[in-house]
Amino acid sequence: MNDTTLILASASPRRRELLEKAGIEYTLVEQNADENLAEEILPADAVLLLAERKCLAGAEHVSPADAVLGADTLVALGREKLGKPKNEEDAFLMLRRLSGTTHAVYTGVAIIKDGVMYSGVDKT
Repeated sequence: MNDTTLILASASPRRRELLEKAGIEYTLVEQNADENLAEEILPADAVLLLAERKCLAGAEHVSPADAVLGADTLVALGREKLGKPKNEEDAFLMLRRLSGTTHAVYTGVAIIKDGVMYSGVDKT
């Protein structure tokens, strides 16, 4: 990316860890993207929309020449979207519920540079 700075528009410690393990230098930017979604939105659409919102919110605070990265991940059990656990007990209950089931993990990623956004979703 030559003189381009990678801006991470995410509060996720996991995303920072992934970039650091890959040896990618970045600058963290605060973003306050609206994470409210319509209940009926499909999981893949949800993570894509949230990644794009985070990316755009982060881009408001930096130069258009910088590359801003936004991402969102969620676990889905069928069409039900499971959010972030509220606490350790909630995490345990969620893992228990997922145990022995087929479920999916969706990750949406968006990057914007010079006013052009690229985005996509992956499902595991």
